[in-house]
Amino acid sequence: MSTIRVAAGTVEIDGFSVHDQLLADLLTRQPDDQARAALLERVVTTGARGITSMGIGLELSEVDQRVAAAIASALNEFERTVAGGLDHLTGQLDPEQRSSVVARTLQELATVQSQLLSGIDPNRADSQGGVLIGRLQELFGPGGPVAQRLHEALDPAASGSVLGQGFASIRQEINALRDHLNQDLGRRWEAERGTAKGVDFEEQVEAALRSAARALGAIVEHTGRTTGSLGAAAKVGDYLFTLPNGCRIAIEVKNQRSISLAGAQGVLAELDRAAANRQAEGALCISATDAYPQEVGPFGVFGHRVLVVDDGEGTMIWVGLRWLAASLSAQAGSEAIDLAAMADRLQRLRTLCQKFTSQKSALTDIAKSVGKVSEGLGEMREEVISLVDDLSRHVAAGTASQSRLTA
Repeated sequence: MSTIRVAAGTVEIDGFSVHDQLLADLLTRQPDDQARAALLERVVTTGARGITSMGIGLELSEVDQRVAAAIASALNEFERTVAGGLDHLTGQLDPEQRSSVVARTLQELATVQSQLLSGIDPNRADSQGGVLIGRLQELFGPGGPVAQRLHEALDPAASGSVLGQGFASIRQEINALRDHLNQDLGRRWEAERGTAKGVDFEEQVEAALRSAARALGAIVEHTGRTTGSLGAAAKVGDYLFTLPNGCRIAIEVKNQRSISLAGAQGVLAELDRAAANRQAEGALCISATDAYPQEVGPFGVFGHRVLVVDDGEGTMIWVGLRWLAASLSAQAGSEAIDLAAMADRLQRLRTLCQKFTSQKSALTDIAKSVGKVSEGLGEMREEVISLVDDLSRHVAAGTASQSRLTA
């Protein structure tokens, strides 16, 4: 027998044993006796309060039965409630029931669809689609403003239309191309023709140069196909005329309609380049025709540059070479030259050259006066050469005088 004492809210139990595996397992997991005692106290307190709340004298089996019955009742009520809700929801979602939400929604959607289709039906004039199509037909149909503007813009005959402007531009390009081709063909024909004439003229000039070289004891080199000191592409200077004293004359041969005098592309600048390219002290330009500006004439002197007009006959070539030979010799010897006397003789020389050229032209044009003009040409040729010799002697005299003064 166990002894149970109750005093001042405290219960003391001696010799009390409980055969319950659940309680034994619960107490075994505690770390020490103190923890086991505290847990056992909680178990007894909790059990006592539970028995008190359910009624004094009820057995645990009866409590279990009541709890199970309450749970079963609650589950049955929940099932009934859920089943009723599902039945109601199923009814609302059933499209076959006219009163269901789905059936009403489908009916409303059908109404909206019908209204929408009727609103955009192109076969109905009062629908939005019919109105839109009618407006588009007015704009883009035959005779409409868009068709009219397209016709105006694409009319090739209208000068202000886009297509007309395009065709006009194409016509201009084709005409320009045609003109360019015609000009190019014409230039090629003229070039071929001029080249043939130029070759003949250069052969005559070369013969005249070699004849003058024999008279002066000089050397002639045909340098037009070789490069010079100005670079790998510089071929300016058709001939090089080297005098016995070592002075060099670069010679340019021209056979063209017009020759400009000044400027970067003028003949004087070209002669400067020719002299630099051939390392020459003077330069001579020989033109087959009277292509220089009017102030030059058949014979013009511009410092160390001389311009002559000679069709290959050789007289003016000879005059130009003799003048440069005398001038370069004077420069090489630093002679004192009477500039006034030189200017006077130069003016007479230019006048005679002009007359010589004019009468030579008359010889070509007037066959009846061939004899007379030829005789006059011979006399003037001799006088021109005599005048050049006179100038040479004058230069030589100036050189000797300068040498005496220096001594």
